[in-house]
Amino acid sequence: MNRAINARDQGDDYQRLFFWFYALKMFYPHTGVEKVVYESDNVKSFDDIVVYYKEDKPCLDSAHNPINIDFFQVKFHVTNDNAFTWDGLMDPKLINAKSVSIMERLRNAQKTYNRNGVRFILVSPWTVNPNDNLSKIVSNRENEIRIDKLFDGRPRTKMAKMRQKMIKHLGISTDDELERILLPFRIWHSSFSSERLMELINFELLYLGFKPIENNSVLNPYLNLIKQWSLDGISEFTKEFIIEECKREGLYLGNKSSDSEYIDVGIRSFYRRAENMQDETEDMLCLLKFFNERYIKDDYFWNTDIFGEINDFTIKLIPENKYRLHLDTHLSIAFVAGYLLDSKSGINICPVQKTLIGIEDWCLEEDSNKGYTELKDEEIYLSKEKKDVALALGLTHDILHDVEEYIKDQEIDISKIIYCNVGGKSGHDVIKDAKHAKNLAGRVSTVLKERRDIKERRNKLHVFAACPVSFMFYLGKLSRSFGKVILYENDLEGNSDMMYSASFELP
Repeated sequence: MNRAINARDQGDDYQRLFFWFYALKMFYPHTGVEKVVYESDNVKSFDDIVVYYKEDKPCLDSAHNPINIDFFQVKFHVTNDNAFTWDGLMDPKLINAKSVSIMERLRNAQKTYNRNGVRFILVSPWTVNPNDNLSKIVSNRENEIRIDKLFDGRPRTKMAKMRQKMIKHLGISTDDELERILLPFRIWHSSFSSERLMELINFELLYLGFKPIENNSVLNPYLNLIKQWSLDGISEFTKEFIIEECKREGLYLGNKSSDSEYIDVGIRSFYRRAENMQDETEDMLCLLKFFNERYIKDDYFWNTDIFGEINDFTIKLIPENKYRLHLDTHLSIAFVAGYLLDSKSGINICPVQKTLIGIEDWCLEEDSNKGYTELKDEEIYLSKEKKDVALALGLTHDILHDVEEYIKDQEIDISKIIYCNVGGKSGHDVIKDAKHAKNLAGRVSTVLKERRDIKERRNKLHVFAACPVSFMFYLGKLSRSFGKVILYENDLEGNSDMMYSASFELP
């Protein structure tokens, strides 16, 4: 009797660990996890853990279909003295039941919750028996049943016999019915042991500002919490609820103690040297689909398609967190990111800059007195009329001649060009660090206010830039006061007839 109770307790604790494994995913923007339910009342089978994804950020399955809800049936086994087989899926003993098999539970669950965008997932430390035909149809991509293998279209094969046996067990009539039942089914076999799962959770707890479990502790307050919540009839959990409850229990310590620790996020519109951004960030916005190399595709628009994507991405950032922003993007996109993440957004964010000596975090937390070179600005008048003004930023390259030629060729109504560089020089090393970049961006903002009268400020500001991407981000953060802005992208590779092309128009 004691052995049975001990096994059941271990199984309950494993389910609680699995709950925390997914509950902590709510704290990462890239997962899209919005809500986690423990022992759901909505579905009587596959109800141990239910994970809901945000409508605008569903999870994708192996066929790239959007998944809005995952239903988990968690089955812990104390030992590995057995394994999954096709016949075992039809045996109630597999899940310590008396009359209903896991496949019947799957059928019943789908009757209760029959819709697209859901998965039903069996989780267990057990493996799939390599000598059983089940091993031939469980994929290692997503642990789904390989429909193409099982439904081979032949009536007398081993697969046909497997199908017929399952159809009879489930009380259905056709292959089509069986296929519909199996399509959303996953077998997450060979899952982590309890100890390994707790190790992974402990790392997440520490990283997210929760109190980790000490290695020499025999008590786990997080397991006790979910047990008590369940007794209190609480089954649905959000990030905010967990923070408040853990604060009360002294388990939430707040943001990370080290100011150097940031959540890495990124925006990519270039692929070269950003191939692995998805592995270097917790969440990223990939805009490659909108471009052919540097050039926007004919079917897309800067101000609607791309601006909308950047806006949606920045809205997800949480003021309580600190972020490190990787920008492998057009300068215009970096500017818009700064525009959307200005001081009023309340987001603590640090751009990452690629320099001649490596990759650096261009944060503003350290006070530096390096005797920075000041901004040099001059005005080049093209007309005495009060028309639009062009801002040419020649920080890494001298672009004045190119900008003048482009304005002339395109017959843009510009009255003057405000040309800026660093101490009369251009180059990849003229900006020393984040503080220098911020100071220069602030000076550009001041110059624009001083060098444009009221009539000019009502007209458009045309921005041409050759500068570090992080500088452009900082300038964008200050740009709300610039008025109407048109940004331009330079054709660095000379593949276009024009040296520049207009991108965003703000606001």
